Amino acid sequence: MSINKAVNTLSRKLRTCIALTSEHRWRQYYWEQRNSKWYQKMRSLGCDFSKTSCEELGLNSEVGNEHCASAGPELEQVIGFLHISKPRGIVDYGCGKGAALAVIAKHPFARILGIDISPEMIKVAQSNLQLLGINNVSFYCGDASKYSNLSDYSHFYFFNPFPEKIMRVVIDRILASRIYPGLSTIIYHNPVQHSVVLERGAFKLQKVLRYSTKPFNIYTAGRYNLNE
Repeated sequence: MSINKAVNTLSRKLRTCIALTSEHRWRQYYWEQRNSKWYQKMRSLGCDFSKTSCEELGLNSEVGNEHCASAGPELEQVIGFLHISKPRGIVDYGCGKGAALAVIAKHPFARILGIDISPEMIKVAQSNLQLLGINNVSFYCGDASKYSNLSDYSHFYFFNPFPEKIMRVVIDRILASRIYPGLSTIIYHNPVQHSVVLERGAFKLQKVLRYSTKPFNIYTAGRYNLNE
């Protein structure tokens, strides 16, 4: 009897594991297909969101990581999850060719700023947004760690743009600009520098959202209210 019970228990656990694995794979497949169709649509409109290495840009890997376009449908889902109703502005750090900005621009942010150290990337981003009829985005071309005019921004988007050293300075810049306590939210896709975001003790991880492969971490500083 005990052997049969053990076999039945093991069988149930195995079926559960198979079901969960299948669910994960189907969810990943679903989002990969949605992302692929979105990229195809962007290409058909003439947009260039192709991947670009540091070497191609002539950049040192100590100041930034390679450019990979954000997955539009996934970011759309994330912003929808946040139920943003009274935002000030949003900064896209390491905006690259503007894929994330193309999604962000559809939402009611008071200001939208893309920051990138590469003039070539900024130029491509501007061209892409122009093709999409988007004209409510500003750009700063330069070292993100030196940009400090952040008091008008409540949300900050990252798609793993920086190595640890730069990320730490950027987080400190964001914290130093917080003249409206409780209104700072970080959306961090592929959060390689997760520990850096947390190390000052101000930002807290509130949610991890998973769609295809790389997760989106949501952090807030101050009181926890994702509806701010």
